[in-house]
Amino acid sequence: MTSITGQCPTCRATRNAQVIAEHEKITEPTEEPFYPILTRNAYRILKCAGCDSVYFQRESLEIMSDDSADDFSIGFADFKEYVGHGSRIFCPAVKAM
Repeated sequence: MTSITGQCPTCRATRNAQVIAEHEKITEPTEEPFYPILTRNAYRILKCAGCDSVYFQRESLEIMSDDSADDFSIGFADFKEYVGHGSRIFCPAVKAM
């Protein structure tokens, strides 16, 4: 399983967590109708490596173009370098069975 860091609501700290499930949605910018924003939403169910609590994480990133679609030629490895704004939302934890 993949591991990432997450803000565990039980530990109330940043901890390593196993990714139990993950879904990612990417919306490309369009010209008709004009919508100059590239968005990436990631939804994850995480299990804290410290206390074994299971919780939900949503990560949302948006990039807005100033001029043209050429601004979106970056790869997702560089995605965080160009973030217009981003957020992470964590839902309450439940104890793993």
